[in-house]
Amino acid sequence: MFKQLSIPQRLILVSTVASAAALLIASFIFLAYDRVSYRTFLIDGITTQADVVGTNSISAIVFSDPDSARATIAGLRKNPLIESASLFTADRRFFAGWSLTPQLAVRAMPNATSQITNYEFHGEELLLSRKLLLDDKPVATLVIRADFSVLNRRLKNFVMIALLIVVMSVLTAFILSSLLQRTLTRAIVNLSDTARSISRDRNFSIRATPPGSTDEIGILVDTFNEMLSAIQARDFALSSERARLRTILENAPIGILVVEAPSRQIILSNRKFEEMMGTPIRDLKEVPRYYTIMRPDRSVISPPDWPLSRALSNKEFVRGEENLVRREDRSETWVRASAAPVLDDAGKVLAAVLVLSELDDQKKAQEALLRSEKLAAAGRLAASISHEINNPLEGVINLLYIALSDETLSANTRAQLQLADQELARVSHIATQSLRFYRQSSRPTKCNVGVLLDSVLDLLVGKLRNVDVQVTRDFQTQGSLVCFEGELRQVFMNLLSNSLDAMAGRGGRLFLRVKSVSAGKRRGLQVAVADTGQGIDPETLSFIFEPFYTTKGNLGTGLGLWVTRDIVDKHSGSIRVRSKKGQGTVFLVFLPEDGVALPLSDSARSA
Repeated sequence: MFKQLSIPQRLILVSTVASAAALLIASFIFLAYDRVSYRTFLIDGITTQADVVGTNSISAIVFSDPDSARATIAGLRKNPLIESASLFTADRRFFAGWSLTPQLAVRAMPNATSQITNYEFHGEELLLSRKLLLDDKPVATLVIRADFSVLNRRLKNFVMIALLIVVMSVLTAFILSSLLQRTLTRAIVNLSDTARSISRDRNFSIRATPPGSTDEIGILVDTFNEMLSAIQARDFALSSERARLRTILENAPIGILVVEAPSRQIILSNRKFEEMMGTPIRDLKEVPRYYTIMRPDRSVISPPDWPLSRALSNKEFVRGEENLVRREDRSETWVRASAAPVLDDAGKVLAAVLVLSELDDQKKAQEALLRSEKLAAAGRLAASISHEINNPLEGVINLLYIALSDETLSANTRAQLQLADQELARVSHIATQSLRFYRQSSRPTKCNVGVLLDSVLDLLVGKLRNVDVQVTRDFQTQGSLVCFEGELRQVFMNLLSNSLDAMAGRGGRLFLRVKSVSAGKRRGLQVAVADTGQGIDPETLSFIFEPFYTTKGNLGTGLGLWVTRDIVDKHSGSIRVRSKKGQGTVFLVFLPEDGVALPLSDSARSA
C-alpha cells in the first residue's frame, strides 16, 4: 500500500510516523525512568522514617515497654502510603504494632536476611524490613507495609499525558509536513507530470520547470531536461532516418515485405510489393493466401513451402528462387523471391523479410532473344533461298534479253516479254530484299507514293477479283518523297494483302487515300488503307505488331506487320491502326518528307 502512495503522501506519512515513533520512544523512556526513580524515592523516604521510628523504639524494647513502642510506631500514620508497622524482637516474636485496619497488621516476621534493610513487593504493596542495632548488634526488626498503588496511578496519568502529547505532536507534525512538503515535492511532482505528458503525447519538446535551486532536486530537474534535449535530438534524427528509409523502401525497384512471427502480422510493405501483388497488402492484418505461387514448371507450391513460410517456420534463408505468382484477379507475374528470418540473440525467430524482384521484363527479353534467333534463322534461310533463286534468275533474264533483241518479234509478243522481264526484275528485287532481311537498303530514291500503290495493286489484280473486292482510290496529291522504294513497296504489299485476307469469303471495299498532312512541325504524306473486313478485337490489336504473332494459323508467318513497322520506323514515320470487330480496319501510315536523306551525289543531280 505504501508503494501506491504519491511522493507527497509518502513524505507526510514518513514525517508523521517518524515524529510519533520518536515521541513514543521518548515517552516510554521517560515513564520508565520516572517509575524507577519515583519508586526509589518512596522507598528511601519510608526507609528514613523506619530508621527514625526504629531508633526511638530501641529503648522500649530494652525495657520491655510495648505500649511505648506502639505509641512510637503509630507516628508512621502521617505517611499516607504506610498501612501498618510491626516491631519484632531479635528472636522473631511480635512485640508491638500499628495498622490502619486489623486486616493490614503484620503478625509474622518475613524471612530473615543478612542485609540491614530488605524489601519485597507483593502486587501493589511494599513489605520493608529494617533491623534495629544496638552496639552493632540487632535487637529488633521493624516491618512496615506500604501501599504503592500510587505508582500505577502515577503511571496511568503519565501515560495519558504522554499519549495526549504524542497525538498533539503527531497532528502538528502532519500539518507542518503537509505544508512544508510542497517546497520539496513541487519540483518532483512537476517532473513526474512532465514525464507522464511526454510518455502520453510522445512530445520530447516539453521541459520540466526548474525549481530555481542548486540542491539535488535542482540537479535532477536540470539533468532530466538535458536528457530530454538529447532524446529530442535523437528522436528527430531517428524520425529523419525513418522517413529517409521509408522513402527508399517506397521507391525501391524491388518488393519488400516484413511480417511478425509467429502471428504473420504484416509489419511493413512497400509500394512496389503491392504493385507486384496487385493488392494493398498494408491494409491487411496478415499475408493473404489467395495467391497461387508456382514453380517455373507451373507446379503449385503449397503455402507451408512458400519462401516466406520456410523462413518463418524453418529459419531457412531462401535466395533467388524463380516463381510464377497468380494474383487474385488471375493475372500472372514472374518474380525472383528471397526470404530471411530475423533472429534474436537466443536464435528465436522474431520476424521474416521477403524480397521480390520482377522478372517479367527479363522473361520478355528472353522471349525476344528466342524470337531474334528465329529471325536470324529465317534470315539465313531467306539468304540461302535467295542465293539459290538468283542464279537461275540471271539465266532467265539473259534469255529474255536475247529474245527481246530479236527485231522480228511481233508487238504483242514483245509486250508480253517486256512484262515478263519486269516481273522477273521484281522477283530479283524481292530476293535481294530477302538477303537484306536485317540490313538497311543502301540507297534511298525519290519516288511517287501513288505510283507505288498502283504498282502493288497491279500485282494483286487476280486476288482482288477472287475475293470480290472493289478498290476506291483517293490520291489527293501526286507528291514524291525520298524513301527506300522496295521496302516501302513491301509495306503497302503487307497492308493490302492483310486487308484482302480480312475480306476473303465476304467481299467488300478497299479504300486507298494519299494526302499531304502536317504532324506538329513535320510535313509529309499520310497513306490510309481501309477495309470493310471482319475487324480486329481489342485484345488481338495489342499484339499485331509483335513478331511471330498471327491469327492466320499455318497460313501466316507473323512477320508482316512487324517488318512493316520496322520499315516505317526506318523512314522516321509512324503507323497507327483503328479497328472495330465486324466493321473493318484502318491503317494510317505517316511518312515525313525529311524522314530519309538523299545521298549527296543524287542530291546534286536533283539540283
